[in-house]
Amino acid sequence: MRCLKDELENIPTGIVDTSILESAKNIAAARISELAKKEKFHHFNLRKLRSFKEREAIIDFYGGLFDGVPQETRSLLVFIYWLHDIGFCDTGINNEHGRAAVKLLREWGVTGLFEDKVRQAIEYAIEYHCQPQLPQPESSELKDTFARVLRDWDKLGGFVYKSDGWLFDENAKAKEAEYCHAAGETGAIKPANILEEFQKLGYIDKKHVVDNNASYEAIILLYLAWIFDVNYRETLEVLINLKIPDKFFKYFKKQLGQESSQFQIINNTFKKFLKHSHLN
Repeated sequence: MRCLKDELENIPTGIVDTSILESAKNIAAARISELAKKEKFHHFNLRKLRSFKEREAIIDFYGGLFDGVPQETRSLLVFIYWLHDIGFCDTGINNEHGRAAVKLLREWGVTGLFEDKVRQAIEYAIEYHCQPQLPQPESSELKDTFARVLRDWDKLGGFVYKSDGWLFDENAKAKEAEYCHAAGETGAIKPANILEEFQKLGYIDKKHVVDNNASYEAIILLYLAWIFDVNYRETLEVLINLKIPDKFFKYFKKQLGQESSQFQIINNTFKKFLKHSHLN
């Protein structure tokens, strides 16, 4: 598993001018405000989009890890995280919203403000954050780092801000089930092949559950599997320290039963993952 501290130290200093970044933020904020006045959204409501300032809180979860990182680098990473999901307002297709976000940012003249190398890294990170796997960039460490940080922050933010709703709030669960075209809670992982995918210790594509009459428990297992796709040891440590997996296991114990074969498969698979990650 990669070390975030090492990769942050390898990002060149002075990669972005603070005045350019501020201009980009102002343009994006103005265009988001305009879009938010429209009534129709695809699951993602721009009126509820967290501000840039609120998005900065993602760094706090890492303790002092970012203390030595130049402010312009920190702000650039937060800028990417802030805007990565805006494509949802233009498409309801999960794997396409990254590409849609890049299209909007280009049309608004936001990414065009940056030097070419930085622009490419920003667009690459946003476009591919929602894909099952990252394509191999053209020998660009900056692209790699930006993309991996965004993919980790996307998962971390989802777990921190949404998991309680996914797991315990009946209204939030109903909305998530509707969005994923899933059946309600059935007390089992259905279809059962989701368990087989989970045992591979990797990302589970939503195509396995969407429009497949999957149980809500299968949706939750798909979300737990996000942890297998975390890039950095530090992000995984944050998730463990926040007891995010514990919340999911509390849910599965209730829904599946602690002695059920499905629960035992989930539990043993996660223990195997922690052992491979040297965190158990």
